[in-house]
Amino acid sequence: MRQITLIIFGIITLIACTNRSVSDKRESKSLGINNTEVQKVYIPKCFQRYLKMAISNSYHDTTLTFRNSISNDTSLLIICDTNQINYRIEKVLLESKYLPWHQTKGFYSFLTCIKTYDDIKELGFFHVQIETTKAWEVRRFRIKNYEVNGLICLPGVVNEFMSTEEYDSLEKVPVEL
Repeated sequence: MRQITLIIFGIITLIACTNRSVSDKRESKSLGINNTEVQKVYIPKCFQRYLKMAISNSYHDTTLTFRNSISNDTSLLIICDTNQINYRIEKVLLESKYLPWHQTKGFYSFLTCIKTYDDIKELGFFHVQIETTKAWEVRRFRIKNYEVNGLICLPGVVNEFMSTEEYDSLEKVPVEL
């Protein structure tokens, strides 16, 4: 059942990526850019990566479609569907202090949309070991009105989002060894 879910997720992502020009034009209007410039700059070039995703303590084979980050950082990929993660949401996360370090030798990272409800999006941040292609979620973000308003630092272990204020206060507490 999980493999079927992963295959369906991959197909939906691929279909959404082929229809990306409509969402790019909508995004370009909000950024104040005309469509000619959008075609030169903002239409993502999508590519597929084979992965072994960690789901319920086991790895499942899947293929996902990604685009490069707007920061041109090759160690961070974004799910190709700009309806799920548009450039504005990506920029909010890239500029936040909540995105964990992702430039580790032998790894790359990616962001994908886990679920959307009302005007809230839950985004997963994954690390992928290049050698084994194994991927696991290391952080989950809750985005509302283009602001990070919650996060989970250990997805799969912790299920409740903590507020950014709570995270900030925990970050200031010194760790005793």
